[in-house]
This record gives sequence, structure tokens and C-alpha cells, in this order.
Amino acid sequence: LLLGPVVGMLFLNRWRLALVYLLAGVVVGAAPFLVSDAFDLRLNALATLQYSWIVPHLIGVVHCVVIARGQVGPPLWYARWPVIIFVWVLVPLVIAEAFRTFLFEPFEILSAAMEPALQVGDYVFVDKSAYGYSRYSASILLPLPDGRIFARKPELGDVVVFRLPRDPLITFVKRVVAGPGDRVQMVYGVLHINGAPVDRSEPAGIAIGTGLLQAAGTRWTETLRNGASYPIYDTLWEAQFDNTPEQTVPPGHYFMLGDNRDWSEDSRSTFEVGTIPVELIIGRVSVVAWNEERDTFLWRSVRPNVDAP
Repeated sequence: LLLGPVVGMLFLNRWRLALVYLLAGVVVGAAPFLVSDAFDLRLNALATLQYSWIVPHLIGVVHCVVIARGQVGPPLWYARWPVIIFVWVLVPLVIAEAFRTFLFEPFEILSAAMEPALQVGDYVFVDKSAYGYSRYSASILLPLPDGRIFARKPELGDVVVFRLPRDPLITFVKRVVAGPGDRVQMVYGVLHINGAPVDRSEPAGIAIGTGLLQAAGTRWTETLRNGASYPIYDTLWEAQFDNTPEQTVPPGHYFMLGDNRDWSEDSRSTFEVGTIPVELIIGRVSVVAWNEERDTFLWRSVRPNVDAP
């Protein structure tokens, strides 16, 4: 019951069944992320799926007991305890790293730059398969070839995690607002793309940031040309990046902005961040799992509302 059906089946000389239960545990454990991202579910009830791994675990334990009652014959080489202990220690590490590299990786939000979508203390899961894989996708940087396999373009409005061009060990989370060839400029705090202001709703009242630098601001709903809409914060005074020169996004790059416009260091800062090469994008933020500071389980999507024109 403690070690689970994978170890149990190895001990009983049943490596094929051990593999079956191993794969079942991985698939069932990943189900909450896959279901939430595929269907954009925002129901907190989906959080109960985090315990779904218990089902194959208990079924496998009962299966082991049934087989053990009729077990005969000496143990095979892989059924001996030194091998079993090695597998018990190594396999979870390999699976965890593979999960983080190819499926989902957790990140903690440390700043208020993406409020209101992401709060300080939020833990998010990033979908690594959303845009394909590059040598920057793994949690450990490896000397692999440049380029991206299974590449797909980020959609405008996606919230993504990426590595900084000046230091790939540093990761940022921002929203994609413009793509290759777009001309981007801030004019009195309003985002302009290709010479036209991006649609903004009427102010939705005063908002107070929850980060370390709290400030009163106005909450707006911004809508990009593909119909993606999302709330943003903008403070009541003129800030550093409220007026910027026009920038043209180079081929293979994307322009990133924080939703909390006056407390975000993003592509408007050409020296510190600048436009981001697609190769440096780690993945798309899929769900917010919980908030450590408020000790609250959330399990909500951060995908923008899309009403394509």
C-alpha cells in the first residue's frame, strides 16, 4: 500500500503490469491539466481531479495482493530488492523531469506585474507542449541545437513564461500583445499597434494592487485584434513607459506586456527585456493552481476571452 503497484508488480515478477500501472498513474495524474487547458474549465470542482491518481494506485495494490496469493517460483533479477529500490528512487525523478520538460512545469509568481490575472504568491502550471520545444524548454539548460520542434505560433493574448535574452537563467511571465512585423508604441498609457490604438473598455472603477508596491489605478478591459480580451491595471499618474518610441517586432520575435502596466518591466524596456525570440518562450500558462500567501486552492484558467471578429 505504501510503495504502490509499480514496486509490487516488480516484486512479483510482473514487469509488464508494473509498466501498465506506471503509465496509468502518469496519465491520470496529468488529467487535471489536460482537461482544464483543453476545455478552458474554470470550475473549482475540477480541483478534485488532483486526487485521481489514488484510483489506479488502490486498484493496483488489490491486484498485487491477488497475484501474491498464488505466487510461485524464485524472483527474477528485476524482482530483487536492490533493483526495486533503485527503480523506486530513480523512476519518479525521471518521470518528474520528463513531466516538467514535455508536459507541465510549475512556477511561482513573485511580483505584481501581471495583476489582476496573476497575483503575488500564485503557483501556475505552464503548458510546455503549447508552442513546441526548444533547448530552453527543459528546467535544466542543456547544450542542445538551436531551433524549435513541433513549433506552433503563440496567439495574441496568451500569457507565457519566457527566458530573458540577456540572461536565460531568469524567467519572466507576460502577455503576448504583438507578433513579427507589428509596430508597437505606447501613447499616454494606451497600447498602439500598427498605428492604431488597441480597444479599451470604459474604466471599471478603481483597483488596488496587492503586490509589494500597492497603488490605486484604473481597471480596463483591453481587446486585441484577434478578439482576445483581458483586464489590465493602469495607475492614475504618468509612468515611465506610458510614452515610448515605435518599435517594429523583428521576425521570429514577440512583444510582451504585463497586465499591471505601470508596475511591469517588459518589452517596452528595450535594454532589460526587449522583444522575445520565440525560441526563448518556455510555454503557455495553463492554470493557476493555488496561492501560497492566501493559502487558497484556486485551479482557474488564465486564458483570455476570445470573441474573434
